[in-house]
Amino acid sequence: MDRASVKGSQLQPPLMEFSGACEGCGETPYVKLLTQLFGERLIIANATGCSSIWGGSAGSNPYTTNADGYGPAWANSLFEDNAQFGLGIAMGTVQRRKTLHRHVKEVLADEAARKAGSEMLFLALERWADHYQEADIANTVAKELQGLLEREKGSHPAIGQIYAERDMLHKASVWIVGGDGWAYDIGFGGLDHVLASGGWLGLGGVGARGWDWAGRMPCRDSILDRVGAGLGVFLQWLAA
Repeated sequence: MDRASVKGSQLQPPLMEFSGACEGCGETPYVKLLTQLFGERLIIANATGCSSIWGGSAGSNPYTTNADGYGPAWANSLFEDNAQFGLGIAMGTVQRRKTLHRHVKEVLADEAARKAGSEMLFLALERWADHYQEADIANTVAKELQGLLEREKGSHPAIGQIYAERDMLHKASVWIVGGDGWAYDIGFGGLDHVLASGGWLGLGGVGARGWDWAGRMPCRDSILDRVGAGLGVFLQWLAA
């Protein structure tokens, strides 16, 4: 079943669990879904707020890994500049992967490196170079390359260079996550900046709405108001 479908996504094991969020929190279901869709290659740039309290409390965090040891990478920024923080992570990731792609192409053209390395390694490098922007293929090949590079990193300096940059073999999915107070109020200027950048970047505005942010008291909105607010934020998230 298609992982990106409504039913298919819910058959994926979530890589967020035991968040300790407040009763009735409206944020955690959206981030849980995010981990089901992209969890093993997910990078979250998180805005200070509720999502940093349940998402990164001292001594524990709710994110986990899959059976292969891959899971979300999470970092927190100030309330007012999280959009720029996430854009920087995304731009840095893109640039580092471009550099790695160039180095792989150079290794593939290096006869001395070909003689030093195995045929299996170079077949995998060729496939990765041809599909490094296609997440499904690139990340499958990346897993294969991890073991090959570990064994052959000392066979040639150019292969050792690829080994040193192996963290960029996987194609990440970078998401900027924050509450509605960040997205609509204090951080909206940075959000506009990111939206105008024209890059492929996920933007997640999650709203608790069932609870008052500051006082941890139940919100007095009607059930219809709460559902409408949550859907409005989530649809904006998908559209972005």
